[in-house]
Amino acid sequence: MATSNSFDFSLTAADACQSALEKVKAVVAGESVDADDQALALRELNKLVKQWSHPSDGSEGMKVWLRRFVYMFLAEGQRVYLLGPSGDEATESYTQTTIRLAEAAAQTVLDVVSTTGMIAADIIGIELDDGTLHWTTIVSIGAGPVVTITTGLPSAAAIGRRVFWYTPVSGAGNSIPYRPVEIIFASVRDDSGNDTPMDVFQREQWGEFELVSPKTTEADVPVSLFYEPKRTQGQITLDSASGDVTYVLRLLLYAPVDDLDAASNDLAFPQEWFAAVEWELAKRLSTPFEYPWTQTDQDNWSQATVIARKTNPRGFTGGFRSVDSSEYDPNL
Repeated sequence: MATSNSFDFSLTAADACQSALEKVKAVVAGESVDADDQALALRELNKLVKQWSHPSDGSEGMKVWLRRFVYMFLAEGQRVYLLGPSGDEATESYTQTTIRLAEAAAQTVLDVVSTTGMIAADIIGIELDDGTLHWTTIVSIGAGPVVTITTGLPSAAAIGRRVFWYTPVSGAGNSIPYRPVEIIFASVRDDSGNDTPMDVFQREQWGEFELVSPKTTEADVPVSLFYEPKRTQGQITLDSASGDVTYVLRLLLYAPVDDLDAASNDLAFPQEWFAAVEWELAKRLSTPFEYPWTQTDQDNWSQATVIARKTNPRGFTGGFRSVDSSEYDPNL
């Protein structure tokens, strides 16, 4: 018999719940799941995948599918930033151009070098002569090329000033729609696309970051950051406030696993993790369904979990928790 030559097998939340409930004998194989039982299983599944998206879940391997690059824009004189659904200006992709003709205060129609890729409702930031970025949204794009913005410039912008824009994620406002789990690499990108690595301090390294001095000084390029995931937002503290808003922070981070809002949603895990997720869910459901967890169940759970957690090995001891970003190769 010929092989399928297909590699797109996926697992929905309903599939995982069904399989786990069958394992704990809450439902006969192939039988429809009671709505209340599925709701309970879905709640447990959401809690499970959120825990397993964190580096501290015991995995020896990297969760490479959760790594994302995020670009955070700097504000003149600001040291502390928030990343998340209502955080500061940040995006996973942006484009930039420059002012083509000098623009006066209150202007809403701007002459720029290029409008390629711009669309209405994009978020746009214009570098002003006073060293700040004016953020607003795009109303329309016209010939010239020109772009019409919602809120006029608060002050003048000379020829050559930078213009950044990006398409916001639905429901995320002017930032990213999730709180980063952890930042594993950071660099400062200049307006030519050149990156300068930064030192990244994690939660347990607060004392070391406090020894970096002085933190009230304004500098064009910050050299280190401290990251804390708060309840709904991530907080970045820089070692110095930025004096040049044309620099952008390029952050490589772990994003959380997507919510399973409906039973029809696919699991945001690669195929190597499907068996582990099902067995872990079954183990967690064994208590509410009063199922006696057997040694065979435990053996199956152990095998599936160990295989999943060893995929994508880091390649060096200590993970990404070093203060020195040079130990991490972002191209891996």
